[in-house]
Amino acid sequence: MHRSARRTLLIAGLVIWLAGLLVATLIYVWVAVHSGDAQLTTLPLGPHDEFDIERLGGRATVYAVRLNRWLGSLWHGRTLAYTIAGLSTVAAAICGWIADGVADPATLPTPEAPPAGRPD
Repeated sequence: MHRSARRTLLIAGLVIWLAGLLVATLIYVWVAVHSGDAQLTTLPLGPHDEFDIERLGGRATVYAVRLNRWLGSLWHGRTLAYTIAGLSTVAAAICGWIADGVADPATLPTPEAPPAGRPD
């Protein structure tokens, strides 16, 4: 059972990795071909905008807005291809790590019988 679970996890990790790289490549090529199309773009925050945000919510709000814009940028264009490739690589590595932790039954210790003549 353990050997088949280990093999299944390794195959699943390989399939996840290859599928992720294939999808990332398709997205990368699609964006390169359609780069002239109208894209969703956000205007950069200028110093005046950051000052207004800081005045309304404090410095932590400025950092939250920057983080939100950065996370949002990961899901558009070529950056999306890199994100998917990275996430599929991490998921495949986790599958491999879990498969490495599955013990092989041949290496498990066998329980020893108590010596003869000693009642336990």
